[in-house]
Amino acid sequence: MEHYILPDQNGISIGDVSKICQVPTYTIRYWEKEFRTYLAPDRTTGKQRRYRTNDISRLLEIKKLLWINKFTIEGARMLLDGQITFPFLAQQQN
Repeated sequence: MEHYILPDQNGISIGDVSKICQVPTYTIRYWEKEFRTYLAPDRTTGKQRRYRTNDISRLLEIKKLLWINKFTIEGARMLLDGQITFPFLAQQQN
């Protein structure tokens, strides 16, 4: 069983988030660009990304939409922005 560092008030690094989400760091950076309105981690004065619990939850939701539900980037963006609905996902969450 792996143990993960949980975010504190300062957040955690992209490397730790990569391990938690099992997604490469370059993919996380790409998703940040594609989902700017939905995913925007804090930055330190040195411009390092710091992720909080809600950022990790959002990354996992994006991963689920893209990798499991096979949405396109545009389709996932529209769903997250509320422009479209997908009834099957609503049933899964209940």
